[in-house]
Amino acid sequence: MNFSVSPKYKFLLALFFLLLTASSQAKGQNLPAQIVGKVLYTNGLVTLAGKNTPLQIIAEEQAIYTGDRIATGLNSKAIIKLLDGSQISLIENTEFLVSRFSIEPSKEHAELQLFRGGIRSVSGFINKFNNNQFKLLTPIGSVVIRGTDFTAFICTDSCAGNKESDSSIDSQLIKINNSLVKGRLVMKTGVVKAREPSGQVRKLYVSSPLYAGDIISSENNAMMVAVFRDDTRVTLNQNSIFQLGNYQYLPNKTAENYAGFKLLRGSIRFLSGDIAKHNPDNYILSTPQHRIRVNSGGIDLVYAQSTHIAVWQGMVNFVFPTDSVDMTLGDKYLIDPKSSKPRAIQVFPAEYQISQRPDSVVIEQIIKTKKLFAVSETEGKEGLYLYVKNGEIEAQKGSLSLNLGSEEVGFLGNDLVYRLNQLPTFLIKQFIDPRVDQKTLNRLNLMPDLNIADPDGPICEI
Repeated sequence: MNFSVSPKYKFLLALFFLLLTASSQAKGQNLPAQIVGKVLYTNGLVTLAGKNTPLQIIAEEQAIYTGDRIATGLNSKAIIKLLDGSQISLIENTEFLVSRFSIEPSKEHAELQLFRGGIRSVSGFINKFNNNQFKLLTPIGSVVIRGTDFTAFICTDSCAGNKESDSSIDSQLIKINNSLVKGRLVMKTGVVKAREPSGQVRKLYVSSPLYAGDIISSENNAMMVAVFRDDTRVTLNQNSIFQLGNYQYLPNKTAENYAGFKLLRGSIRFLSGDIAKHNPDNYILSTPQHRIRVNSGGIDLVYAQSTHIAVWQGMVNFVFPTDSVDMTLGDKYLIDPKSSKPRAIQVFPAEYQISQRPDSVVIEQIIKTKKLFAVSETEGKEGLYLYVKNGEIEAQKGSLSLNLGSEEVGFLGNDLVYRLNQLPTFLIKQFIDPRVDQKTLNRLNLMPDLNIADPDGPICEI
């Protein structure tokens, strides 16, 4: 995992743990719970009870330790900030604590617990160092947080049944655009990453979302299989780079659909989807030098010192600088740098045929949910509601899991996990943005010269 942190910041982290270790040795078993952050803002009645601390009303600037249970009363709210820069907004009637927390280099982790109510969390640097070690636990299910801005709300019987309440599921619903997520990984080995148009890099996992503009790269001995909304499927082989360009899929508006895919380096195994069948002129696979129109079929494509293309299903039109050629099942062509025309070959390079075909992956068995992009109508049910403003989370309930990407809403209930096509307004209007006025808030200064991480500070790879 790659990241960039200033030498001064590394020194401050090391100093913090040196002081903490010295204090532990001096106090032995009398050392209080570990400091994890502080209270930035309170409004109304907000209380705290720790393992060795009696129930008390808390105020701004108060330090928070592991195990401190924070509770907000009726019409009360709070914002807390953790040492890694995470900021968390609590709505009324919420109980919350940080049970585990560490920013020790190479051991970064955090475990939050939500007992009732709701939180909105904007992640800090722990996600950037250790993607799968920032978690939220609830009585209904758990959430792995991967560098994101998301909301979690526990809906009880009053939420599910009282339509007059602002917290009611049916009080107001917003139709949302679930189509920002264009594809998802269904299989992966090794390290695979995506670079966004902004330059931010995120590590990919099974079921991770893919977005328009993502440049996806695989390291040595790594590969991945991705499925897109129109059922286009791609196997990206090791040491390869592939870009998802402009993409739109509206199942009931086939004439408006389009897709662009580009192999920048290495090799892929590619199977066209629904857009190619109904709108082939707006469905293009390319390299920096060549364009391939896949009418309906599957190909192997290599772009390195030479370009190789082989058809293993259907037919394609291969466009090169001076002409084009129609290819059918079994055809194989090579273009070397010294020639502008393709040359038919009998054998495709063996090193580019080792990965499995993308249509050989049984999706349902991989991700334990029936569909990758399906959504359901919002219903008045008790359970855990999740909304991802940006980023990625993985919700888990027993053997079931549900990945949510940017602008997706999910639900966890009794033996149920699914995405929703409507956003209950209680997931947005009750919450204060946890970063509100953050430029004017004092930074946490629990140790000399040690300030809490600034979300606008070091840029790290996720």
